[in-house]
Amino acid sequence: MTEDMDWTDWAERTSEDGQRISRTRMGVRIATKDWGRKVLRLNLQRLTYYQSDGVRRIEAPRIFQGQAGLATGVEILTPGRPRRFVSFDQGGSRIHLDDGVGFFAYTELDDGEYIVRLGEDATTTWTIGHEYLKAPLPPYEFTFTIEGSAPPSARPRPKPSSYAPEDDPYPSLW
Repeated sequence: MTEDMDWTDWAERTSEDGQRISRTRMGVRIATKDWGRKVLRLNLQRLTYYQSDGVRRIEAPRIFQGQAGLATGVEILTPGRPRRFVSFDQGGSRIHLDDGVGFFAYTELDDGEYIVRLGEDATTTWTIGHEYLKAPLPPYEFTFTIEGSAPPSARPRPKPSSYAPEDDPYPSLW
C-alpha cells in the first residue's frame, strides 16, 4: 500500500503550549479503477509526542486503547470549478506497530489540473483518557494533472442479485 506512493519528507509542528508535537508526512497516489476512472488517494502518517523540558516522549495510540484520533481534511482546487474538501477517514485510521497512526482519503477525479492542499490551519486531535489533545499539522500541497479519466457514467452497472426468498435456508419465523 505505501510502497507505490510518493511521500513528502517528515515535518513537525508544535502546539501553542509547546507540549505536543505532531510529526507527519503525506503521500499521494493516482490510481485507475478497472473501468478507467482515475482516483486520488492521500495518506497521512502521524506520530505524536509530549515534550517537557526539551525531552520528547512518544504518545503511542496503542497504549491508550487504540484511540487514533482525527486529522482535518484536504482542500482540492481545480481551475474553473468550485473548491471542495475531502476528509480523512476516521474509521480508516490505522495504528502502526511503530506507534504512528495512518489516515487516508480518496476521491474520483475528472480530467484537469489539480492542487491538493492541507492548509496552514490543519490540525490533528486525539484523546488520552479524558484529555482531548490537539496539535497543528504541517501544510502540504501537491499539484498534478489528470488525463484520460473515464466519466462517472462509464461505471459498470452492478450485477443483479440472485437472491430468491424461496431459496432462503433460514426462513423468517414471524
